[in-house]
Amino acid sequence: MQWLSALLFSAFTVSVSARNLGIDYDFRNADGNCKSQADWEAHFRTAASRGMRFARLYSTNDCGNQLMKAVPAALNTGTMINVGIWLNGNDDQHFGYEKGALLDVLAAYPDSTKWMYAITVGSEDLYRGGISPHDIAMKVYDVRGMVRAKGVVAPVGHADNGSW
Repeated sequence: MQWLSALLFSAFTVSVSARNLGIDYDFRNADGNCKSQADWEAHFRTAASRGMRFARLYSTNDCGNQLMKAVPAALNTGTMINVGIWLNGNDDQHFGYEKGALLDVLAAYPDSTKWMYAITVGSEDLYRGGISPHDIAMKVYDVRGMVRAKGVVAPVGHADNGSW
């Protein structure tokens, strides 16, 4: 039954084709320091030179709102971002920080169609445990409503690996 709940709240699937290859990114460089906008641009340019124009970020708020640095780099390189909202289990305070960071970026860069591919609310949360499928679905609906009110039309969903 748990798989059915996960299926029901899944809001989108991303097709894999040569035109939308991408890469997952950490907010930190190899030395442990948070990335600068220049670091993001260098990473996005390198990925683009290899045919990858999509970037998946796991959090909006990690490393002091790195999404705010990644978005102008994406705009400068033609990269589309799959924005991640890190759930951190069922920690509502952390969830609020993640949503707030996304709202800050949307205020600074309101034309999300130029930089946002999708929004992933949580990643492998069922696999790790600590939050129910129902609570994940409610958080997906919360973020979807929040961004729709700001005019964002990108798909909003959850990512999990199915090993739970």
